[in-house]
Amino acid sequence: MPTRRVEKINKLLAREAANLFLRELEFPEGIIATVIGVDTSDDLRYADVLVSVFPPEKTDTAAKLIKKNVYKLQKLVDRRLKMRPVPKLRFRLETAKIDRLEKIFERIKNETN
Repeated sequence: MPTRRVEKINKLLAREAANLFLRELEFPEGIIATVIGVDTSDDLRYADVLVSVFPPEKTDTAAKLIKKNVYKLQKLVDRRLKMRPVPKLRFRLETAKIDRLEKIFERIKNETN
């Protein structure tokens, strides 16, 4: 279980990563990428940023864009946060939750028709 400090850092990094996604990355039209959480290691060296992409078939496109800009994003986080060490960001795509949401939306759509 993460310590209170790690929990606070997770929230801070999630907020910063979400802001960077909005301001710094230009996803192609029709792609929505959101930060759904952050899991920081206990030694604060690494932070896994969990990213959700909709629609799921555009996951590869979003992953390429994120990978292309990972150093830029890390540099911006390093500048904005007043903490040391700043964890190294590792972006992970979360697909299980999106699949579940898609099934729910499809079921709702079928019930309304």
